[in-house]
Amino acid sequence: MTSGTANKKGLAATNDQTPDINQPAESEAVPGSLQTAECDRFETLRARAALHGSSLFELSGGYLLTRYCATRALPDLAAVAALLAQLGVR
Repeated sequence: MTSGTANKKGLAATNDQTPDINQPAESEAVPGSLQTAECDRFETLRARAALHGSSLFELSGGYLLTRYCATRALPDLAAVAALLAQLGVR
């Protein structure tokens, strides 16, 4: 017997021919995720904040910068970069 199961049109698709349903299509944007350049900038700012002792989180409508018990909600990455610069983070 051959691999796959037979049907009216011939052999059914084998595992190597089926699409991966866990991965989004290349043209499909993943909801809630950042685009590549924006993601790189976010990760860079997150690393700089960590060197300063702060944490940076992505929210649904912006970003949250925290240090100890102080928090600040920021609308975009430009605002995050400006605040880190004011704090002396390079």
